[in-house]
Amino acid sequence: MVAKIRVIITVMTCFTMSLANNMDRNVVSGVLPNLKRAFQVDDQLSGLIQTLSICGFLLFAPIFGYLGDRYNRNHVMAFGMLIWSSVIMVSSFIPEGNQHFWLLLLLRATVGIGEASFASNAPSIFADLFTKDNRSRILALFNLGISIGSGLGYWIGTTVNLATHSWRAAFRIAPCIGGAAAIVCALFNANPPHGEADIRGQISKSGHGIKPTSLKEDIIDIITTKTFIWTTIGFTCQLFATGVMAFWGPSIIFYVVISSKGTANLSTIGSIFGLVLCISGIVGTILGAEITRWAKKHGYQCADVILCAIASGASGICIYAVSILISYNMALTWAIIFVTFMFLCMVWTPILDIVLYTIIPARRSTAQAFQITISHLFGDAFSPYVIGAIADSITTSKDPVSQSYALRYAMMASPFLCIIGCGCFLIASFTLVHDQQVMISRIIHISKAYSDPERINKLSDTEVEAAE
Repeated sequence: MVAKIRVIITVMTCFTMSLANNMDRNVVSGVLPNLKRAFQVDDQLSGLIQTLSICGFLLFAPIFGYLGDRYNRNHVMAFGMLIWSSVIMVSSFIPEGNQHFWLLLLLRATVGIGEASFASNAPSIFADLFTKDNRSRILALFNLGISIGSGLGYWIGTTVNLATHSWRAAFRIAPCIGGAAAIVCALFNANPPHGEADIRGQISKSGHGIKPTSLKEDIIDIITTKTFIWTTIGFTCQLFATGVMAFWGPSIIFYVVISSKGTANLSTIGSIFGLVLCISGIVGTILGAEITRWAKKHGYQCADVILCAIASGASGICIYAVSILISYNMALTWAIIFVTFMFLCMVWTPILDIVLYTIIPARRSTAQAFQITISHLFGDAFSPYVIGAIADSITTSKDPVSQSYALRYAMMASPFLCIIGCGCFLIASFTLVHDQQVMISRIIHISKAYSDPERINKLSDTEVEAAE
């Protein structure tokens, strides 16, 4: 058993890394109009800032997932976060001007290594430290870093920019927090053997837990798990909509307000947007975790995917309502934006939980990395650039009215994808119970081997599959 204090430190450092990373990602949105002026770029090119950041994250996610299933996950996370912190700090010193925009894009593309390191490995560590209700609650706490960090990012971006009259200072806060968390992670975090929580008390004295298999075997097993595939597609659709709302939301509101009133305060809009995102994210994350926990406790085995389906469909309806009502009633629009992000954030904990109870312990980091890569590549990495490109194709005018209408019409793609995501989650409800039972049977089969020290490191996929 791992000392309680080290477990607490592990949870808090992982939460802090998530917080810092999401702060940095949304700082860009908080100062986006200023960045566009500083580097003299249009919507399409400014959308590349976020797109390339996430593309870098996607490039490294499979690598860190592979390493996490085979080496000390805390060292892997700390290494990635230290590189991330250093690159973010360097990016704040880039000279302004269109000729230097490529350098900003290059550095933003490399910062994904930080999120790739902890997003691939933190959930699997939690899975090896906690079970059932406790696991869901810890995953919810971890996901609160996304909501709180995102909200703080908008607030820091606009507030620090207003106070210092420079976007640079806003870029320098998150890396300091992330770097400190990385050092604590490397020195003090718990590193439980793979599968410790699933086979409590039966881990071998070697401390290696369930032995990893080859990458080829891992991938084949993961992509043949139907629930994993359908939920990944559904999550991708959900992330597309999340990326659009999070990246372009403040800009759309800014253009609408300036169109109707003749003036707008970007700092105020960014602060309100950040506060709405932060609170709605907290509410949505907690609701998602607690509703599914209660439902499963009362016998609803498919609660996770059903909740994801409802949240996906509801968020699509809300996004459509925002795009229509924003010109008529700003107070009502803010309320619907709150509800939209609440629904979007309700899926975070169930999605992680589904991976943890349908994939065996030795493959969870790889599965998490695979899901991250697919869902972010075609989701929030893809959507800011695509929506910016569509908006630019609708109008070339730079006046606020044209910019507002172009971005809102471009945003209409999101509701359709949310409905598709809803359908994918519903399909997953037909495969979830079977895939969960298969994973449990594998764990039981593997756990029997721990009574025979000679067999523990000789388990093959053939033996594991015998349990099915």
